[in-house]
Amino acid sequence: MKPARITLLGEAKEEYSRLNSIVGMQRANGKDNTPEIQLLSSIRQKIGFIKNNPFYGDNVKKGLIPKDKLIR
Repeated sequence: MKPARITLLGEAKEEYSRLNSIVGMQRANGKDNTPEIQLLSSIRQKIGFIKNNPFYGDNVKKGLIPKDKLIR
């Protein structure tokens, strides 16, 4: 099976980067259990699930995927 690649676009990419920065600052200040850290951990866990099994979760109908994002 070909490995899955996860690509965040637009606002999702910006917010993920912002969340990473917030968590980095919190960890630098010695915090290890904040809502932001828990959220980032959950997102990373789900990305791992998708990489291991691209069919994890609900499938999106092909017609809803922008044509430039379709894998051919």
